[in-house]
Amino acid sequence: MTNEILSCSGGVDLLPDLVSSIRQHLISTPVIFLKGNLGAGKTTISQAILNSFGVLQQVTSPTFNIVNTYSDADNKEYYHFDLYRIKHIAELEDIGFYEYIDSGRPCLIEWPEIIQDQFTDPHLLLEITQQGDSRSYALSKV
Repeated sequence: MTNEILSCSGGVDLLPDLVSSIRQHLISTPVIFLKGNLGAGKTTISQAILNSFGVLQQVTSPTFNIVNTYSDADNKEYYHFDLYRIKHIAELEDIGFYEYIDSGRPCLIEWPEIIQDQFTDPHLLLEITQQGDSRSYALSKV
């Protein structure tokens, strides 16, 4: 069952309010799937979310690492995944994916399509649609 939380469209000026809402929901539902075409802004929104938590490191796309771990000033960890290169679910076991998910710490997952049908834990879903310089965002709880 999917419950829509919010839907908005616009430029980068709406990111602070969007990130604030996402952050609020990540506290109780620490996993978010970020879906959108290449260049839609998944990594940009991930950077904004992680920065809002006070992450100290520069946030970059984990395309080749599959997962990047970040921490804040209190050494709380945050996990940022890019599953684009994962071709088989078994590869997730190799990187300890489920241990990250079970940690209770925020997990931001770009390109979640390979796991979305098998993932039964409650999670957030942010769908991003690019329209020129503008974006449409639809946030829901699954």
